[in-house]
Amino acid sequence: EAIDYSRKSLEIQKKLDYKIGIGIAYINLGEYYLNLYKTDTLSEYTSALDSSRFYYQNALVIGLEIEDEQRISNAKSGIGKIYLFTEKYDSAKFYFNQVVDISKKNGVIESTMEAYFYLSAVDSALGNYNNALQNFKLYKLYSDSVFTDENINAISEMEIKYQTEKNNRKLKIWRKNNNFRLLKTDF
Repeated sequence: EAIDYSRKSLEIQKKLDYKIGIGIAYINLGEYYLNLYKTDTLSEYTSALDSSRFYYQNALVIGLEIEDEQRISNAKSGIGKIYLFTEKYDSAKFYFNQVVDISKKNGVIESTMEAYFYLSAVDSALGNYNNALQNFKLYKLYSDSVFTDENINAISEMEIKYQTEKNNRKLKIWRKNNNFRLLKTDF
């Protein structure tokens, strides 16, 4: 169902010639098909990966055309995952290293974190255990940073909510007192 909606979205984006939307739709479709790699039969697995590769490559073309580094990074990450799942580790490493470079340059912590995670898996599969450990440490460093940022945001939201509720209570008391005063002066 999600694939059908994304295909419809892609058609609409193409009619509107909205390149960013086209790139996003391609990436979403690539991701959906990549997630189908868990299917039981090899033919479905191959078909899902072929579809995923098709959509990610199209997303990459659009990203390069409009110079949208976020789409380029997402597409390259997806292509890297396909190479990882198909055990083409050198190609996977090539793409994940590019994702790290783009993401770091643009300050996209989540993409950097994910790329280091996959680089760790690639290096482990290649027997480069020191590099795998180093990449995993970098993944963990970025992961902790994201977690810390999320905690700071959650605490800030709770503080704002508390202050808002406190001010609302004060306002209710103030209104109640002023209404009482108004009633006293009317009589």
